[in-house]
Amino acid sequence: MRGRTEPVRLYELMLAEDYPHLDWLPEFTRAYQLFRADQRTQARTLFKTLAETYNDPVSRYYFERCQTARNARRLSALPVHGQGLDWTAKFELP
Repeated sequence: MRGRTEPVRLYELMLAEDYPHLDWLPEFTRAYQLFRADQRTQARTLFKTLAETYNDPVSRYYFERCQTARNARRLSALPVHGQGLDWTAKFELP
């Protein structure tokens, strides 16, 4: 079954009435690049700003992922890789 073990590309439906302009997409791209480069502190700041300013649910999701990693890093004695936890943006859905 696709999606269980193989990555699946997801798309966000962006309705015109919810997003009157998309000039913030380069900022989202930058935040996502930081997230993938394991620079989650900087990514978290950008995702938070995007989520609050544009009410974007995907930015809010990634902000929460960064926040979870930040909290886990503080509380966990597990070894870390670089600045983030030893995990990627890939995860399995139940």
